[in-house]
Amino acid sequence: MTLIKTVFILIIFAGWLLVIYEMIKAKAAFKFNEEILNGISKLNVSYDDFEHNLEDNNYTYAYHPYTFETANYMVTLELCETALWESYDYYETSNLEVENLIVENQDGVVECTLSDEEILKHINY
Repeated sequence: MTLIKTVFILIIFAGWLLVIYEMIKAKAAFKFNEEILNGISKLNVSYDDFEHNLEDNNYTYAYHPYTFETANYMVTLELCETALWESYDYYETSNLEVENLIVENQDGVVECTLSDEEILKHINY
C-alpha cells in the first residue's frame, strides 16, 4: 500500500513540476513578445517610406524594411504597402501588411509567434 501511495505522490509531484515549467515558459514568451512589440511601437512608419511606381496595373506594392534593437534582440520588420492609382500622378494607400519579421539574439535567429494583427496594432502609421 505504501508503494502505491509513493507512486501516486510522485505522479502528483511530477504533474506540478510540469505546470510550473509551463507557467515559466509562458511568462518568458510574454516578456519576449512584450519587448518586441514595445520596439515596434517606437518605430515611425510614414507613407513617405514607401516608393510606389505606376506600371501596367492600378495596384502597386511597395516594401520597406525597418531594423531596430531592443535590450536583447535585433529585429528586422519588412512591411508592404498597397496603393490604388486613380491617375498617373495620384494614388491612395489601401493596405499595410507585415511581409517578414526576423528576430535575432547572440545565438542567432529566434522563433517569433507574434501574429500580423498584433504587430500592426503596435505600428504608428
